[in-house]
Amino acid sequence: MQCRNTQQYTRQKGALAEQYAATFLYRRGYTILHRNWRVRMGEIDIIARNGRTLVFVEVKALVTQRSPNKARNPAYFPEDHVDERKAARLARLAELFLVKHAAWSYDYQIDVIAVLIDRQRKKAIIRHYPNAISV
Repeated sequence: MQCRNTQQYTRQKGALAEQYAATFLYRRGYTILHRNWRVRMGEIDIIARNGRTLVFVEVKALVTQRSPNKARNPAYFPEDHVDERKAARLARLAELFLVKHAAWSYDYQIDVIAVLIDRQRKKAIIRHYPNAISV
């Protein structure tokens, strides 16, 4: 069981990363429809629209005290934490959203956005993986 401070830190980190991701998408012309859409089965971090495509976004975050090494250091790739189980759940959640909102006429995709928050330089590195999860 995590202590209360750790849970609070994790929530704050997630909220900050989701804000960075939503701003990133908005600046690229996406319309943000929902943030933290929740049902009993789980949650979708961001639901956006890009033209006639609904985009379901999973945001993964990492806060670091130092600049990420340019080499592929696994510690700096939070997007790798979207495993098959998580991908399958996201696909089911996306389909549930489409049913609940009668949105089957839209094309849709599931993206992953990784946000690395560099505390030392006070900036974020954002990596966007469009259509990262096959549907």
